[in-house]
Amino acid sequence: MPLWWTMNVHANEFLYENSLSTVEIIKKIETPIDKLQAFTNILKNSDESDKTNLTIYIGDSVGNLLCLLEADIGIVIASSSSLRKIVTHFGVSFVPLFSALIKKQK
Repeated sequence: MPLWWTMNVHANEFLYENSLSTVEIIKKIETPIDKLQAFTNILKNSDESDKTNLTIYIGDSVGNLLCLLEADIGIVIASSSSLRKIVTHFGVSFVPLFSALIKKQK
């Protein structure tokens, strides 16, 4: 395992004026389809021969569901009841992140 990791983060960005955030967000990606297209493009541009890299998607709503399912690891923060209902309908379950890490280490 390398001593350093390379991480590429893709997200909407904050707007800055004179090196200070205006707290406004530049929304490049808004709809679930925008998110899936952007995530799919990222996956296409990744090195598929290197299976040591994992894709991780972090989301909090039904609008993130397609990308959460597409990723190697989907992390749901502050999940909504509607998201839980939909994923349960399709046989997907949530595992608390801490418990999942403990199981992975054993």
